[in-house]
Amino acid sequence: MSELLELAPKNPFAVIMLAQLEANSKYPGQQQFVRKTALVKHLYEWGFDRDQIVQLFNILDAMLVLPVSMEQHFIQAISQIEEEYKMTYVNTIERVALRRGREEGIKEGKQEGKEEGMKEGIKEGMKEGRRATATNILIALITHKFGELPDWALARLADADQSSLDRWAVQILDAQRIEDVFG
Repeated sequence: MSELLELAPKNPFAVIMLAQLEANSKYPGQQQFVRKTALVKHLYEWGFDRDQIVQLFNILDAMLVLPVSMEQHFIQAISQIEEEYKMTYVNTIERVALRRGREEGIKEGKQEGKEEGMKEGIKEGMKEGRRATATNILIALITHKFGELPDWALARLADADQSSLDRWAVQILDAQRIEDVFG
């Protein structure tokens, strides 16, 4: 983790890896809030440009989902950070859209949970959601670094389990070509 913290100010991929590690940690709600807020604040401190901050914020927000009860508190914390740095990168419309998206996801998760057993449905939904998020993030990272993905790479990503996705997310940091990511 300390190596990623050293790389993060100059490397957006390291920031995403930090977020992935945080997402896989099982911290209670308040600690999740503190860690997510700290990562967002680092984006400003590390001097990323506006577009990078917006993109990284969207990825962090998707990966580090807070309990519904903390969302408003998080929005307030982000507003304070934006004020402190005199930058408004995450606008109100984006915040409302994120909140609505979370609410819709929770609603869908509850419905599925009722049909197959609330506890098992939520657990499976969260697991699949993490896998889908990791897949989407890897697609974005690989595309950003190497250009359009060949069909074989998309097929590998679609069939991958969480541990493979996690391993590939680390390997992309040093990959010189797309094959190195999946090696």
